[in-house]
Amino acid sequence: MKQRKIYVAGISLLLMIFLSLAIFTGCNTTPSGGATEIFIQSSNTPRLTYVQGQELDLSQGVLTVSENGEQHPIPLTHEEITISGYDKDTLGKQTVTVTYKGMTTTFEVTVIARAVAENYETNYFVGDTFDNSKGRLKIAKDDGSTFNVNLNSDSISVKSFDTTKAGTTTATVVYTDGSVSYECSFDVTVYQAGSVSLTPPKKTSYASHQTTLDLAGGYLTVQAAAPAEFTKYVNLTTDMVSGYTPSDVTIDDRNAPVTQVVTITYAGQTFEFTVTISYSAIYWVETMAEQLAYLDWSKDEIPEFSDDEGIQALEALQAYMALSPADRDLVQDEKLLTVARPATVYLNTLYYNSTENFANAFELSYEGYINIVGKSYQDVKDALERLNDPDDDFNSLAVQLNDIKEEFTSEFLCGTLLFGDAISAHTPENLEQITPIFEFMISTYDALAEIGEWTIQDLQNYDTVITTAVSKIVI
Repeated sequence: MKQRKIYVAGISLLLMIFLSLAIFTGCNTTPSGGATEIFIQSSNTPRLTYVQGQELDLSQGVLTVSENGEQHPIPLTHEEITISGYDKDTLGKQTVTVTYKGMTTTFEVTVIARAVAENYETNYFVGDTFDNSKGRLKIAKDDGSTFNVNLNSDSISVKSFDTTKAGTTTATVVYTDGSVSYECSFDVTVYQAGSVSLTPPKKTSYASHQTTLDLAGGYLTVQAAAPAEFTKYVNLTTDMVSGYTPSDVTIDDRNAPVTQVVTITYAGQTFEFTVTISYSAIYWVETMAEQLAYLDWSKDEIPEFSDDEGIQALEALQAYMALSPADRDLVQDEKLLTVARPATVYLNTLYYNSTENFANAFELSYEGYINIVGKSYQDVKDALERLNDPDDDFNSLAVQLNDIKEEFTSEFLCGTLLFGDAISAHTPENLEQITPIFEFMISTYDALAEIGEWTIQDLQNYDTVITTAVSKIVI
């Protein structure tokens, strides 16, 4: 019994010694023997985002140690602190472990790629070129912040892209900024094209100065070859186009548009649609300006030119006036003036000459003044019929002159020329007054016409007729 008590007492003594050693060892893991916890406050975290390949940066990190009710800061770079769990080559979130004298805490970091492609085209057909119309690169700076660059930016080039066969292929693009460049690779799927159909562009009529086709609204509907079930709508691009040559349209074609067949080539297949090209009024004016440049308008009289030159100048000017405001701005004023002056002079001459058919009814001076002649009833009646006919040369020429008057100021056409009045577009301001005067002359004559031969005694028989005629005269 005594031996058993001694044995139990021995065991108890050993337990007490073990516990004392354990407590003593725990106290030695802290600076002063009372540390109970370590942690990193949110305001003291180190850098948390890294670009793939960068080493961990602990320079701004601070570890907080709780000791005897107080907290002490220790830099994460302290020699007694060990760091584990970070892999600079592994993308994504990582848990980093901080160990200090047997105690641990953690913080989370994120490793991102230097360049990542987003929202890019993922499906192509054999023979397609790289589509940079959508998508972007997210570029990471050294500090972990990012910025976006669209794939169609001049700073991005395609390093490799192969669609010569169906399957999965890798596209590699390069972002360059000065001496710095970053590569980004991503996989896309390439299909073998099956059926292809063309929807032509909306615009099919052009002027010859429009050297580039407007492909808006045009696209190809491409279906993948079986067994793949994939359809893609491919916008038309200039590298697919051939056959559009507006330079082939010359001044000889000015009276009728030229039809051209445009060919679209895609995936070894060709498709066609037609466009019409009119000789451009811009080129027309420029060509006529070159031909009429010899005319010297600085003298004290109008320079002479042929009727054929006058006709061509007038046609070119009228074509110019039919242009849109934007296209008109493409014509230099000096060239326009070189054409507008002889065109207006020629039109004035035609208009003035057209009044010769009215010589027995009225006269029109070159400056636009009217003198009523009215030599006979029939002359006035014929003149009135022509004045009321919108298709008569006199009226149609007047419309053309008025269009020029509305389009160009006298200052533009004449400037300081001594004979400027002869260039101005003239139409009589009081032309509209001729018609009622002629109508009055004819109706008065018609009212008295039935009297015929008469005597004083007979006039009382025509009282009503005479009263009607007087009412026309006395207003």
